[in-house]
This record gives sequence, C-alpha cells and structure tokens, in this order.
Amino acid sequence: MKQWMSIYCLCILIGNTLVISAKAYAENPPSVSEIKNYLIKKNILTIVELPKGNPEREEYKKNLMSFADNGYTDYIAFAIHYARHADYPKKLNEVLIAYEKFLEVTRKNIISVNQAPLSDQEYNVLETDNIFPEAKKSVQSLKANELQYHNVLKASLLYLIGGFGIRLMYIEGESNPDDKLDCDESTIIFQKLSTIIGIPPGNYIHIHDHIALKLHDFPIVIDTEDIKLKSLSEFAQEKTINGGKIGSYFWRDSENYYLAQYETSDLYPKKIVTYNKITEKPYVVTKYEDVSGLLLELAYNRQLSVSKRINLYEFILEFNPSDAEAYLNYAELLKQSNTEKAKEYYEKTLTMDRYNAEAHNDYALLLHNQGGKERAKEHYEVALSLNPNYFSAHNNYARWLKENGNKENAKKHLEISLVLNPSNASAYNNYAILLQAEGNKAKAKEYYEKALNIDPSYAVAHYNYAQLLNDLENYKESRKHLEIYHQLKQNSNDDLYKKLDEQLKNKGF
Repeated sequence: MKQWMSIYCLCILIGNTLVISAKAYAENPPSVSEIKNYLIKKNILTIVELPKGNPEREEYKKNLMSFADNGYTDYIAFAIHYARHADYPKKLNEVLIAYEKFLEVTRKNIISVNQAPLSDQEYNVLETDNIFPEAKKSVQSLKANELQYHNVLKASLLYLIGGFGIRLMYIEGESNPDDKLDCDESTIIFQKLSTIIGIPPGNYIHIHDHIALKLHDFPIVIDTEDIKLKSLSEFAQEKTINGGKIGSYFWRDSENYYLAQYETSDLYPKKIVTYNKITEKPYVVTKYEDVSGLLLELAYNRQLSVSKRINLYEFILEFNPSDAEAYLNYAELLKQSNTEKAKEYYEKTLTMDRYNAEAHNDYALLLHNQGGKERAKEHYEVALSLNPNYFSAHNNYARWLKENGNKENAKKHLEISLVLNPSNASAYNNYAILLQAEGNKAKAKEYYEKALNIDPSYAVAHYNYAQLLNDLENYKESRKHLEIYHQLKQNSNDDLYKKLDEQLKNKGF
C-alpha cells in the first residue's frame, strides 16, 4: 500500500530580476507576469507613506483587490511577507520564482495520487493519523453517495499532500526564520492549490487567533498548524496554551459565526462542550479579510516604527473598513497616545463584533485605567462570560476587584489566571501586591520573584519588589531593583522613583 506523505520532495529555482512595469488592473484582468512586476516594484511600506487620496496609493488599493479577485492573493501574501526585506525587489522575485516551481511540483504529485486506485486514496486519508475521529466518521458517512465521497477524498488528499509540501518548504524547512510562513499565508497557498487542481477553493475559517481552510461544501478543516484533517469542533477545541486545552471561544467563516459553550464545572481550564450558531447580525469573514489579515500581521510587527504601523493601520481601514480586527489592533496601538481615538475604535470593533472577548477586555482595561469604574466592570464581565478561560481578563478583573475592596474575589480570579497561564508575570505581580497588603511578606516575596523570573524586564514588578525589600530592611537589594526599574522606565521625573530613592538614601543606600 502506498504512503505518499513520507516521500514528498521539492525543488527550488532561483532566477533573475523581472522587468518592471506598473498599471491599474481593476478593469482588465492582469497576467501573472504583470502581477509579479507590479508587486516587485511597489512595496506596501512605501505606499502607505503616501498621503490619503494620492493616485498611486489609490491605484495600489484597487490593484490589490483586482489581484485577489483574480486568484492571486498568494502573490500578495509573499509581497507583504517580504516588505521589510533590505533588498525587497530582488528577494521577492527569487521567492516568487521558487514558489511557482513549488506549485508545479505539488500539482504533479497531486495528479499522480489522484490517479491511484481508490483503496490507496482511502488508506492515505482514512487509515493514517492524518485525520481526527469526527472528521473520519464524516467522510465515511458519504460512501453511499459515490460522487461526493470521491470528491471529498480528492480534496482531502490535495490538502494533505499540499500541506506536507508547505510544511517542508515554508514552515519547517532549513530556511531563514523570516522566510517561514504563518497560518494565514499557508491557508492562502492551500486555496491556490485548489484552483490549480480544479477543486473549488475552500472557505477561509477564522478560529480566534488562528486561520485555516474548510473543504468546499463539507464541514472538514485542514489545520495549517499540524496538517491534520479535523471536524470544525475538533479544530476549534484543539487550541492549547501552556500544554492545557482551552479551545477557541469562537469560529467563523464567510457565512457563519459560532460561539463556544463551556462546561459548568468550577475547574479550569473549562472544557468547550459545543458551539452555538449566532443568528443575530453575525460577524462573518469579509471578502478581502484574507488580504487585510496579511496586512495586519505586518502592522502588528513591533520592529516597525510606531508611525509606520499607524500608516499601515490607516491603509488597512481604507482597504477593508469592515475588518473589526483592524480597529481592535489599531486601538491597542493608540491607547497610550490617543485614548479618545482608541475608545472610538474599541467601540467600532464591538459594534461589528459584540462577541469579541478580547475587545471587551482591552476596552475594559482602558476604561479602568481612566477611572471608568462601572463601564470597565461591565466589559470585564462580558469578556469572561464569552471566554471563561481568558487568563488576561481574569487578571485584569482581579485588579479591578482589589481596587474596589473585593479582595477575596480578586484572589479567586488571580488563582484562575495562574492556572490558565502559569507564565503570566502580571498575575504573579498582582497576587504579590494582595499578599503584601495582607502582611504575608514571605509569600509576596516569592510571587514577585516568580514574576521577575518570567519577565526580567517587568518594570512595575521591580518597583513593587523594591518596596517590599525596603519593608523587609533588605536595603541593598531594594536599591538594586529600584535602579533596574528606573533604567527600564527611563523617566527622570518619576515621582515613585524619587520617593523610594529618598527613603533608601536616608538609610545609607
């Protein structure tokens, strides 16, 4: 019996730089060479520097839409992925030549597999560890419908073979880490492989912070994380954090939005037991969300300057004003410098997607820090009702509870946060503050140290620990952590620093 998955091989071809030309393609379908030439010449990071309304900027937006409409989102993905490369034109040209070779090799492999006997196809889909139990039952249930059964086997094989090829070349290959593709980019390549082989491209599925592809007209997902076939529920429930299953609190595609329902036990992480379909104004995947999602990955890159990231977010919102995640991520960037604008964008996010736990938590935190006590409480509680396993929301709500006199409940939420994420430095710091206030200085010291072991650059934890050490009369160590805090904050007018600095000087330290 053949097993093709273990013998997949690929070749890479490097070529010369293409001749460059640029034109608008919104009305006339572009050729592959025209798309390559245009993307090689036009770097998105240069385009976003142009003022709004600039003809070249407007042309670029229209062309991205046209390229996507004509099935070349994969080329856009590579152009965005390598936008930060020092020699962008040369690198993108080389990558696209290698990618086209990859597509051709993969196409031949898939054709060869699809010409094999049905028993071999069944074996490679159904009798290996490449498929999860629920998904396997779903495929087997189609046997009575011969045409549909063969089509699902064919699509499954395409995604498995293509997936192993993507993993070998773009995910686990011995390439520069910057060359490795993420789930958005891998999913887009799956869609291209579908069209090359003549199978309708699958549906772009968004499962919280993860993207994958659902088979066309069939509820099975190919997960780009491990190249496995899964039912929608198996896929959504498979997400993990620090080794513990917590699932994804929602999944959505271009037609549906499903929200997780959790078990009612007091144990954490809470298990997702089912998914319920949202019928009232569901926030579904929009037409160009795959492209705006790629741009969001670039805008989220903290190695870019803040001004460059702001320019990218502004461009994304022009390109796809229906992308709630763009408003959410932009609000996160703006919350330090422009709180009113950040509030506006959090509210826009929640207008589009009121079931977004992350948006509720982040908005609550901003309101909390500005003294909006009751509204912050409301949004924290909504976030936790949507996702009881949301460790950041437990941590933030605990701080709110502590500040409002409910220390016992604050402890409870901090303990849950640490069960869900034992690497949560902020939760250890917040718990230490509670313990210190109660007079349990030994335990508080332990928790401050845990916070700093996890994140040695956690400035606030250094300051809090310095205060505790001062109370414990360990002035030398207190001075050490105070100075680390001061170096990390880089603020010469820091009143907190000045107060403790004076106390330590009075003690001769």
